[in-house]
Amino acid sequence: MKFTPTDITYQAVIGSVRGILNLGVFVVFFLVSFSIIAVQLYGGRLDPGSRASFDNFSRAFLALFQVGLCLNITRSNAVFFSFYFLPYVEYSHFM
Repeated sequence: MKFTPTDITYQAVIGSVRGILNLGVFVVFFLVSFSIIAVQLYGGRLDPGSRASFDNFSRAFLALFQVGLCLNITRSNAVFFSFYFLPYVEYSHFM
C-alpha cells in the first residue's frame, strides 16, 4: 500500500500526541507550583490596582502565564522579585 504525503503527516501528528500531552501536563504542573510559591512570597505586596497580582492563585496563574508568553511583564523595581522571576523565565523558555 502506498502512503500519500497526507497520510504520512497524519500518522506523524497522531504519533506525537502522547509527547504533546506529557509536555502539557509538565507545563501545568510548573505553572501551578510557581503560582503557589508566588502567592506565598508576594501576596499583597504589589500594586492593588494591577491586573497581574499575586493576591490569589488564579491571578498568580494568569500573571505567570502572561510572563511565560512575554505578553505583560509586571513593572517592579524591587531586587528580590528578580530572584523569583529570573528562574521562572529561564525555566519557562526551556519548555
